[in-house]
Amino acid sequence: MKARSRSLIAAVALFASVLPLGSGEAYRFRPVWANGAWRAVHRAADAQRWDTRVWGPGETLPWHVVDHPGWAPAFADIREARPLIERGLDAWGEIPSADIRWHVEGVVGRNEAGGRDGRNTVFLDEEIGGGYARIWSGRDGVTECDIGIEVPREEFLEPNPEQPFGLDLLSILIHELGHCLPLAHPPSSPTTRWWEFGWTRSLVGRRNPQMAYGPVPFGRPITLDDAVGASLLYPAAGWRGTTGSVSGTVSLDGAPAPSVSVSLMPLDDRGIRENVNAMTDRDGAFVVEGLAPGDYLMWVHPVFPVAVISGSPDHAVHDFDDLVVPWPIRVAAGRDSGGHVVTLRRGRGP
Repeated sequence: MKARSRSLIAAVALFASVLPLGSGEAYRFRPVWANGAWRAVHRAADAQRWDTRVWGPGETLPWHVVDHPGWAPAFADIREARPLIERGLDAWGEIPSADIRWHVEGVVGRNEAGGRDGRNTVFLDEEIGGGYARIWSGRDGVTECDIGIEVPREEFLEPNPEQPFGLDLLSILIHELGHCLPLAHPPSSPTTRWWEFGWTRSLVGRRNPQMAYGPVPFGRPITLDDAVGASLLYPAAGWRGTTGSVSGTVSLDGAPAPSVSVSLMPLDDRGIRENVNAMTDRDGAFVVEGLAPGDYLMWVHPVFPVAVISGSPDHAVHDFDDLVVPWPIRVAAGRDSGGHVVTLRRGRGP
């Protein structure tokens, strides 16, 4: 019996995404279809991956670029656009802790491309104002991903420090390819960069991941958080056994604090701005996976409402002061540092 196919569209317009669950709920991994409904995923073991009959370990996933006159005037023709698209693919393939192999196999005509045709494509959609990824799934995982983008003006083809939201073609491609893994959205951090939105000064500043809303690190699209998410889905040989995790619960006013961001900041030469993050579930529980052995500080902060453009879940907790646990947490390979209990204090508001 043929598996019923489902699709999920993640769209970017200022990196906005249309997800069946609020972005704060569907942190890191795309939600999965279970018992007739979309369910949030908080652990790598529960995440959906590609159907191994389509893209298995050690194999290379082919992509095609759809020819279209709209590639001009930013590019002379489709052949000139192809190297930039290959750079977007390479950004994920170059993560040393992940086994991600994909390449541009060729160019197809507009009449040859279509959804659920067994071909992964990058095509033009001149009316979207950004980009999106359409993910096709069957009973055994993802079977196809098609990325639609609007080609911007020539000056916005590459990352620009004057456009920190990543509204250039390369950043949009990298973001949408991340959805094809399939990754979802982490929250942006509530730092002083968001002062104009009315938030108070945060205790900590961190790099926003490429998959997050908000300013992204100029010239460095794949942060540690993005790399860990991709590696948890497709780990390089032996990598998972070299990592540990941190778990615990977060509460506010004596009740579980759901959809709160928990960041682990390494105390090493990477500096505390390179974090690995997780979200609490509806019971206030969290687990941060894929951590290299060493000492970390834990930073707990709210999902940032103005950055989660598609809307955070109704049950998300926002009105509290961010908190840094004032002692290091030791992570060991192959072990979980569990039992951490974090109590928040009401404070800031949007």
